[in-house]
Amino acid sequence: QKPVYTILGNHDWRLNPYPPFAIAGAPGPSSFINNHANFKNPSLKKMLETAHGPGIERKFSYHLKTDADFIKQFWEDGKLLKTAARLIAQRKTLDEPHLPVETTVESVGWYLMNINPFLDFTFTLPGKQEILMLDWAEDEDLFFPMIIDGKEWPFFLWEIKQAAQAGPKAKNCLTVLQKKMVQNLISSGAPVKILGIHTPPVGPYPDWTDEDLMKGRKIYGPNEQARGPKKYASKMADGSIKKWNGHPIFATLPDEEHYGAVADYGSLSKDRDWLIKELNAAKKPVHFVLSGHIHRNGLYGVHKVTEDEKANLLLKGKLLVKSFYPPGTSPSDKRHVIHLKNKAGMYPLYINTTSSGPRGYYYARKTTETENQHGGVTVNPGYTRIEISHKTNDFYFTTP
Repeated sequence: QKPVYTILGNHDWRLNPYPPFAIAGAPGPSSFINNHANFKNPSLKKMLETAHGPGIERKFSYHLKTDADFIKQFWEDGKLLKTAARLIAQRKTLDEPHLPVETTVESVGWYLMNINPFLDFTFTLPGKQEILMLDWAEDEDLFFPMIIDGKEWPFFLWEIKQAAQAGPKAKNCLTVLQKKMVQNLISSGAPVKILGIHTPPVGPYPDWTDEDLMKGRKIYGPNEQARGPKKYASKMADGSIKKWNGHPIFATLPDEEHYGAVADYGSLSKDRDWLIKELNAAKKPVHFVLSGHIHRNGLYGVHKVTEDEKANLLLKGKLLVKSFYPPGTSPSDKRHVIHLKNKAGMYPLYINTTSSGPRGYYYARKTTETENQHGGVTVNPGYTRIEISHKTNDFYFTTP
């Protein structure tokens, strides 16, 4: 009864997903069961085994007949050693034949034939609202340099888990064609302009709480290892200096001393800063950027610090992230309704939505009593509703 417009994400480009208990890379049982905190681990595993059925014992991929065949092929071809060598050499992707993260055009053939014949496309609604949808663009980056105190460092093979914490990211996005389509959207005179893309241009890291994002700064605990720099401080009314032990949350990278302080978790690998700067400087604003991927609800604006503001001199001219999403206290929070017309000075608004199921997944916040007892932080599956009136340019943002 209502039109639906779809776009591909990273999992849609894959043919051979991980079995639930794969040796590396697969999400744990709690990722598939929304009320996982109410169960102990043995029960979670049994539930997932029952739901999956035959094939649950697979440890690598669904591609070959047995795990033994899979291992044998990799050893005989020397692929396993080559893969390890590439990881040591700081290769970001792992697009090897038959691995779970191999990405191919064939894997999206059914989508192009039956659901949507386009990868990147734009259209106009009856109310003259213009919408641009951008594809993941096939490949994904999985491994990234280690970031400590705002600086990048190469990783060792045994640090693979930590090296994967910033992703996965869209390796080829934005493409040359996608950049041209973005420029066309920016120059359009449509009354409402919307950009839809699976990977979020503004992606907060999981350890940045909603409270952190509302304040616009990440403050590290006394024993917490800092990803970003800790050199920031505030000058108090009495002239004293109060150190933050943290940093502002940046939209784009200010310089090579601020790695780890930019909201680029699970984001674009290519021309991300260009996209945010172009959208921020547009005279004809793009109103909304819709995305998902990191399984976290969010409503963000990007603000450029001006000469007139009473801010640290280091921040003038920098692009910072501002959150308008109220901090949550439990998975059962009531829905948020926000009048977006009041945020008009912050366009575009970056709207990120959690998964619609089977589990909304997690974000950093204060844990509930149940979660403290059984572990894990969860958020209900959900969706975001934006109400647009083409007559008044009035907008409402709702997360049920």
